[in-house]
Amino acid sequence: MTHDELLEKIDWIGHSKNAESRTATVLSVAVLASLNALRAVVELHRPFNIPEKYKNEDTLLKQGLACYLCSTEMYLPYPCPTIRTIEKELK
Repeated sequence: MTHDELLEKIDWIGHSKNAESRTATVLSVAVLASLNALRAVVELHRPFNIPEKYKNEDTLLKQGLACYLCSTEMYLPYPCPTIRTIEKELK
């Protein structure tokens, strides 16, 4: 699943849950707040292209994508463990 597809899925869940009832209950407000928080996490863990000199066919960086948030001291391939876990739970 691409980064944009994951964001679309989160948005789709939020819209379908919201459409089920016209009245905002405490539970629906909590669900929407949780989805907003989840979306914020996914936005922070966005992919970016690493410089060509760091791409290596022998590593997980061969696709040239790294996680923006996780790559503070070294490049961590995208999807990172956080994104993989979110994708797994949303299947």
